[in-house]
Formats: sequence, structure tokens, C-alpha cells
Amino acid sequence: MPKSTSLAAAIFVLVTATACSPSAEEPSAGENAANPANPAPALPSYDGWLGTWTGEDGQVLNLSPAGDGNYSIDIRSSLDTHSLYIGIPGAEGIGFNRGGQRLVLREATGAEAGFEGKEDCLVITRDEGFCRD
Repeated sequence: MPKSTSLAAAIFVLVTATACSPSAEEPSAGENAANPANPAPALPSYDGWLGTWTGEDGQVLNLSPAGDGNYSIDIRSSLDTHSLYIGIPGAEGIGFNRGGQRLVLREATGAEAGFEGKEDCLVITRDEGFCRD
């Protein structure tokens, strides 16, 4: 075998072995769970948001626990129409899917939610906000 071919083969083996071996700086999931010095990051709690929030034109958002740290998001657009979603807590707020789109229910000012003078508000989109009465 020519020297250039054996050198290339040796480099390939070295790179492959290095890329496939675990790094000493990155613990595996099992090590992370078993090592109290490296606890898994805690999911944020949005339990302070539980309850009823009022939107424009009679819209109402009701947030309740759904189990496993998740949240039930019930949005009523009228007396006859409502939609129910399961929300998952994340760093930005409570994420959920609606109509194939990923949305986040997040904390907002009254101005951001479309309610000047209110302070305790949540928004889903720029045009969809809810505040506490």
C-alpha cells in the first residue's frame, strides 16, 4: 500500500474514533441524572398564570393544570365556540400548536396585549391578548 493511502486510512480511523467517542466535557444523560453536581435544568412553572383571563370582544382564556407539568389552554371565542390545547412550559412561556403553527403564551404588558392601563396580561400573538380583571 502506498504511503499516502495508508496515511489517509490512519487519519480516517483516528477522526472516526475521535468523533464517535464521548467527550469528557459532555456527560451522558445517565451521568447527568445520577450526578447531583450536574442536575437537569428545571422547567419553569407558570402556575401563577392559572385561572381566567379576559380578551377583546368577549374572548376568555382559561389556563389550568393538565398533568405532568403541562397546562390546558381553553380559549372561548363566544358562548358556543372554544378551542382546547395542551401547553408545554418553556423558557419563553407556554408553547402549544394551533392550526399547524407553534405558538407561545407569554407574559405581556397591557399595551402589548392591547389593553392600555392593565398590567397583568398574557399574549399569544400581537392581535390576541388577555388580561386579568
